[in-house]
This record gives sequence, structure tokens and C-alpha cells, in this order.
Amino acid sequence: MGRLFDIVGERGCIDMVISLTATVESAMARRQRQHRYDIYIMIEEALNKQRTKMNTGEDVVVRKYNLDIFKPRFSTKNTWLLICGSKLQVNWYSTVWFPSSTPKYSFMVWIAMHNRLSTGEKMLLWNSGINPGCVLCQHQLETREHLFFECSYSQEIWQNLTHKILPSRFSSRWQDIRELLSDNTQPMIQL
Repeated sequence: MGRLFDIVGERGCIDMVISLTATVESAMARRQRQHRYDIYIMIEEALNKQRTKMNTGEDVVVRKYNLDIFKPRFSTKNTWLLICGSKLQVNWYSTVWFPSSTPKYSFMVWIAMHNRLSTGEKMLLWNSGINPGCVLCQHQLETREHLFFECSYSQEIWQNLTHKILPSRFSSRWQDIRELLSDNTQPMIQL
């Protein structure tokens, strides 16, 4: 039938006098009770069936593989999908995770794409006693946009690097850069 908690919830465990941390053995060893609700009666019948066909053999550990499928082997991928669910692939996925990418840098770009860098703006939310100013120019609040494009230091580097490569599509907006990198119709740039 699956996990008792998944079927009847916390209230059902209380009504059936089965602890949330109970094992199958302790659930079967407890005294059978009479219930009003059909689901509880079905569970008691399932426990009775198990009592009658119980043998002295070894227990087999099974893990939830899919929604209603249990298997004896463990799968990290399926466990992750059960916990977090599958998400749609974003259009910039191949910009960050490509075959010859360096995982360390891809991970940092992925964090930046999700605006999860530990900038002064974010750290200010965690601790109000810190200096949230930019580490490069010490003037403004350090945000992702400021750190990459608005800071005088990074702005000079960005302009010198990209003005000649992308004269018609030059931008200092994060959203524009993300769209530009995700656009597969762009012609190859000869350096």
C-alpha cells in the first residue's frame, strides 16, 4: 500500500495508534483495533494479511523509485526528482553548461544567472552590520548588475572587451546579455 503517512497523514497515524516513527514490525505487533473509516479498516486488513503470511526470512529494504514504484536499489537522480520535481530547462542552459566548459566557472555563472551571488545586497539581508558597498569601487550598494556592469572598474573592462566584438548589440543590462548569449542565430565572430 505504500507509506502509512502518505495514505492517512498524521491524524490517521494517531487514530490508528501507530507512531510516526514505527516500523512495520511494531505496527503489526500492536493490538488490532476497530475503526469506522474504510481506509483504516483496509489498512488493518492489510496488516492482518501480512501477519498471516509472515515468515522468518530476511526483510528486503526497498526505496521509493517513482510515484508508486518501490525498488531495492537506490537512485540519486530519482530521489532528487521525487524531492524537487523536474523543472523546465531554461533557454540559457547551453550557454552555461556546454561540453568543454569548466565546471567551477559554469557553476559560478549558473549562480549569477539565478542572481544568487553573495553580493553586498544579499549579505545586508543576512546581517545589517556589514558594509554592503562594492568591493571594487567602494561607492554603491553591491548588486549583481553593479558588480558586472555599473561599477566604474568593471564597466571599463566590459566596454573595452565587448564594444569591438559586439558593436551593434553592445549592452550593459544583464537581461540583454543573457538573451544575446542564448541567441543561436548570431553569426560567428572572427577575432
